[in-house]
Amino acid sequence: MKARVVYLVLCIFLALSPVASIFGRDNPVVLKAGHIFPTGHVTHKALLMFSEAVEKNSNGSLKIEIFPLGQLGTGASLSQNIMLGTVDMGTAGPGLLSGIEPAFGIWSAEYLFKDADSLFRVVNSPVGKEIFDRLEKKGIKTLGVGYLGQRHLTTNNKPVYKASDLRGLKIRIPEIAYRRAAFTALGASPTPMAMSEMYLALQQGVVDGQENPLPQIFSAKLYEVQKYLMLTGHAQNPEMLIINRRKFEGLGKAQQDALVNSAPAFAKTSRELVEAEEADLLNKLKTAGMIVIEPDTDSFREATKDVPARFTKTWGEGLYEKVLEAQK
Repeated sequence: MKARVVYLVLCIFLALSPVASIFGRDNPVVLKAGHIFPTGHVTHKALLMFSEAVEKNSNGSLKIEIFPLGQLGTGASLSQNIMLGTVDMGTAGPGLLSGIEPAFGIWSAEYLFKDADSLFRVVNSPVGKEIFDRLEKKGIKTLGVGYLGQRHLTTNNKPVYKASDLRGLKIRIPEIAYRRAAFTALGASPTPMAMSEMYLALQQGVVDGQENPLPQIFSAKLYEVQKYLMLTGHAQNPEMLIINRRKFEGLGKAQQDALVNSAPAFAKTSRELVEAEEADLLNKLKTAGMIVIEPDTDSFREATKDVPARFTKTWGEGLYEKVLEAQK
C-alpha cells in the first residue's frame, strides 16, 4: 500500500515539476500548416509570427511547421484536406471555404464592406461568430482572421474606366459563386481558376484579366503579364487561419489555449504588413510598368447592387442584413 502511495506521489510530482515541461519541449506536438502563397507573401510572414507565439505560449510543447506554395493542397483542395484531417491546419480565403460552408461567401461579397475596419467589426460581432460556428459544424475551426487588403482588377489589352468596359472580357476569379454572379452582372465572362494556373493563363491569353489584392498581384509577378491595374476595391479580402476541429479537440487544454491566444499575432501581423506595404506595392507595380487607373467605382456598385438578393437562400434569411447592421 505504501509503495502505491509513493508511486502516486511521484507521478504527481513529475507532472507538476519542470521535468515534465522539459519532456514537453523535447517531444513537442508538431502541426503542419499549409498555405498557397510564396514565402515573401504577408500570409507566410504572419504565419511565422503565429508559429513563434504558439511555441512560446505552449512552453515549447506545440510547434507549427509551415508549408507554403500549395505543398499541402492548392485551390479548394487545401481547405478540403483540413476538413478531412489529412492536413492539420492552414489558411484559406472565403472563396475556398464557401465550397464547404456557403455562408462564408458573404465575406467576399462585392462592396459589402466599406473598409477593413467595417470588415473586422463584423468578424468580431455575434453574426461573425454565427458564420464561424457554421463552418465549425462542418469540421473546421476558425482560430483567427487575417487581412490581405482590397481586391483590385487587372487586364492586359484593355483599360477599364467604368463597369461597362468589362463587357466581354474573360476575367479569372476564384471559385466563389457570388463573385461569378457579380462579374456576370458587370458584363464580364468570369472564369474560375486556381491561382497556381493563373499566371500561365494570363500569359497565353486564355483569360484577359484577373482580380486580387496588391500583395498577390505583386508576389505572383502579374505585372509581367498584365498592363493595366484598376483600383476598383470591389471587395475586402480576409484570410482565415483554420484548423481541423478534431485535431484541435484532441490537443491538451494548454495547447488549445496556446493556439487561440496566439491567433491575434497572425491577424495583427497580416493587417499591419498589408496596410504598411500597400503604397509601396503600388509604386513598385508602377515602376514595373503597370498603368494604374482609378475607375468609376460607382458604376461598379450600381451594376452589382441586385446580386445580394440572389443569395438569400444560400446564405440564410437575414444574414446579409445582419452583416450590414454589424458594421454600424
